[in-house]
Amino acid sequence: MPKTRAMAETRGDTSHYVRGTYTRCNLDFAADVLHLADAGFKYISVEPVVAPPEVDYALRAEDLPALFVEYEKLAEALLEREQVKKRADALTESGQTRPGVRFFHFDIDMEGGPCIAKRVTGCGAGSEYLAVTPGGKLYPCHQFVGDEAFCVGDLDSGVRDTARVREFAQCHVAAKPACLACWAKYYCSGGCMATAYFASGSIMEPDGVSCALMRKRIECALYLAARRELIK
Repeated sequence: MPKTRAMAETRGDTSHYVRGTYTRCNLDFAADVLHLADAGFKYISVEPVVAPPEVDYALRAEDLPALFVEYEKLAEALLEREQVKKRADALTESGQTRPGVRFFHFDIDMEGGPCIAKRVTGCGAGSEYLAVTPGGKLYPCHQFVGDEAFCVGDLDSGVRDTARVREFAQCHVAAKPACLACWAKYYCSGGCMATAYFASGSIMEPDGVSCALMRKRIECALYLAARRELIK
């Protein structure tokens, strides 16, 4: 913790996040986010685990109600901290204020944000960037490392599996039937391709649990934006 905090402090307010993962074994992740905030971190991202559905720590549909409550609880807690901090700025030196925090999944730019190309294509795994292993192998992203079916080449010979690269380039919201009717599609950009693959065996079929969590996070982000406007 001290070393991680020291590294974050060297970044200041430049772009960075301290990142964690929650699984079925710790659904009460809101407490983890607040613990990191109390430890002095200002930029936090705690993500749902990406895992095959058969492992015991993978998230399931029956976990969604509890997770929805956690996101709502976290949104209220972060809003409360913002207000406490605003009202008590004069007491900062006495340590009576709690640190503010930006939670990655609630930090949505409602007026600007990514260009339409990024809103449609998402992260760009496999087509705009690749993951490189210590041995020099190339994969669409770090989530696919170790699955030889997704090894697209190596540093010595370059990208060899151009068909796989085209497959990832064509994986966008307009090509996914499940996305077309979803109100959140231009915020999630079709979701994580690795999550989709682990859940369905295809990067083109978004995972229902991940979709539900994404919509909930966006709902909370919209709620926070509206509340902040009301209490300005």
